[in-house]
Amino acid sequence: MATNDDISTRCLYEPLEGVETLENYRPGGYHPVQIGDHFHGRYRVVHKLGHGTYSTTWLGRDERANKYVALKVCTANTNPTEADIISSLTRSHCPPGSSLGEAMLPFILDRFTFHGPNGEHTCYVTAPARSSLSTLKDGSWIRLFQLDVARSLAAQLVLAVDYVHAQGFVHGDLHLGNILLKVPSSFDELSPEQLYERYGPPELDPVIHLDDNPLPPGVPSYGVAPIWMGKASENVTLAEAKILLSDFEGGFLNGSYNLCQRFIFDDETSWVLRLPRVSSVSPRYADEKIIMEAEALHLIRQRTSIPVPVVKAWGYSKDNPLGLGPFLLMDFIRGMSLDNVFTDDQSGLLKENLCDDDIERVYRQMAKFMLELFQINFDKIGSIPN
Repeated sequence: MATNDDISTRCLYEPLEGVETLENYRPGGYHPVQIGDHFHGRYRVVHKLGHGTYSTTWLGRDERANKYVALKVCTANTNPTEADIISSLTRSHCPPGSSLGEAMLPFILDRFTFHGPNGEHTCYVTAPARSSLSTLKDGSWIRLFQLDVARSLAAQLVLAVDYVHAQGFVHGDLHLGNILLKVPSSFDELSPEQLYERYGPPELDPVIHLDDNPLPPGVPSYGVAPIWMGKASENVTLAEAKILLSDFEGGFLNGSYNLCQRFIFDDETSWVLRLPRVSSVSPRYADEKIIMEAEALHLIRQRTSIPVPVVKAWGYSKDNPLGLGPFLLMDFIRGMSLDNVFTDDQSGLLKENLCDDDIERVYRQMAKFMLELFQINFDKIGSIPN
């Protein structure tokens, strides 16, 4: 489980421009990918595509299929859900190609886990993309697309979002940085050497410890800035204007009673906005639900040692200018349910590889939490004061 406490705040290495936070190369963090590394017996890393708070993404060459792929390598402390969401979206009951919007979504080509110096990592493979619409605009002095290109991009986005909604999902984090241009059909014909000639080879900047100490295990010897395969926005042609939606990890997360929108800030902290679902919570009790939860979390933090998220803010329906009802803004904590940890998906029974010590450790924590809650005394019977 990753919390904000997991994000290192101490600067240990000389910062590198365009490179992820190097302090997060540690147990539970990033895997130290190097140019030339091989994954899963078939994918060779040839360049870097980008990074996020919980992953780095690399351009790889599939040496079996002789084509380029994107390798998204997640941090060891995460339980990524994006691949599951994408798989659900592209496993619709509609015949392939029956929806134009489906063509704007990535497909999961492969998924695997591997063990590295910083822990167990999930990696999933998709087709690569060029640059985001945001970086294309950043590369332009006028920050505009040609009119026919802009119309095409907007139409494709409408089709893609309509398809996502038809499958019962909401992206929830649509912005120009999450809308990518597809690579041209001839991209796979480039050899790695030709790729470097056209777009430039990886720039390997050495990682230097500020204390002049040797780099610890799990920290790469060099950082790599992402490859630039874009162009100024006004130079994008209509033939090149083919989009791909990305970053389904940060969209709306469906719970039993809430819709949740995650926000990731520049300093890599992460909050979540929770809104009661209209179909699950009566509007008459929505305010009460939020108030009671906020007060309960505050009470538990103040009077027990039980770890709970920090509530940043909450408000009544009347306080929400968007008319979306009451809200709760709190720390985002990534994790998984005990059902997913303990239970086999197929049989519904306990997983055979579970360790008795692990089960005992979890049960002891649960018992401790229950005892602490039972020891909270109130002056009188009734609801939590607010």
